[in-house]
Amino acid sequence: MIELQIRLARIWRGVAARKVVEALIKQRNTGAILLQSIWRKFKAKVVTIAMKYTRHACILVQRIFRGHMGRRKAIKERERYLFGLSHSKGIELSRQMVAEHKIQATRLQSEISILNKEKQTTETQVDKLLEEISKFREGVK
Repeated sequence: MIELQIRLARIWRGVAARKVVEALIKQRNTGAILLQSIWRKFKAKVVTIAMKYTRHACILVQRIFRGHMGRRKAIKERERYLFGLSHSKGIELSRQMVAEHKIQATRLQSEISILNKEKQTTETQVDKLLEEISKFREGVK
């Protein structure tokens, strides 16, 4: 009977020891899981903050770029306005200059037509003289 008690005590100590070991393993696993979840939470916060600053940086870059483009457009509009304002007076001057150029062009055309007429009369005179010379040569031969 003592052997049976010893054997029963041995089995019970084995069961109790396994329970203790399982509890320690479970406690260790729980601690590891807790530690891993805290680490993942920390990393997620770091990434979130970085993305937030990146987003703010993107918004800042967009704002600066759009402001630059707006100022550039405003400068062009201002130059166009000033150009139109200063050249509205210049349009009248341009019209006067065009009218003067037209008159001068008409004069030049009339002079060209007179020169063409003189050229034609001179060419006819030269042709007559050449005919006379050729007749004279025929008569001399």
